Amino acid sequence: MRAQVLNDIGHTFEALQAAQQAVALQPDWAEAHLTLARVQLNYGEPQMALASYQAAAKLKPDHSDVLKELPTAQMYAKLQQQPGTRAHVTSTAGSAPADAAADVGVAAAA
Repeated sequence: MRAQVLNDIGHTFEALQAAQQAVALQPDWAEAHLTLARVQLNYGEPQMALASYQAAAKLKPDHSDVLKELPTAQMYAKLQQQPGTRAHVTSTAGSAPADAAADVGVAAAA
C-alpha cells in the first residue's frame, strides 16, 4: 500500500492522504483501516487513530496486528485527554506503534 511506504520514509502527511483514500475506496478492508490508524498515530492524532483501529477490529476481530497495537493507541489517546498535559510521540517513523510506547512524552501544557 502506497500509504505504508510514504509513512515509512517519513512523508506522514502524504501517507495520511493516501491512507484516507484507501479507506474511502475500500471501506470494508481492515488493512486499509489499520494503515490509516498507524499513520494517524504517527501524525499525532491518537483519537483518530483509535477510531481507525476500532474500525479495523470490527472488520477483522482476530487481526493480530490490531490486537497488538490497539492498546498502545488507547494509551496515547488517554494521555492526550489528560487535563494540563499533552502527549506526543517523539519518534515513530518506521516503527510499529506498539514499539513506540516508550517514546511517548508528556509535558505540561503551556
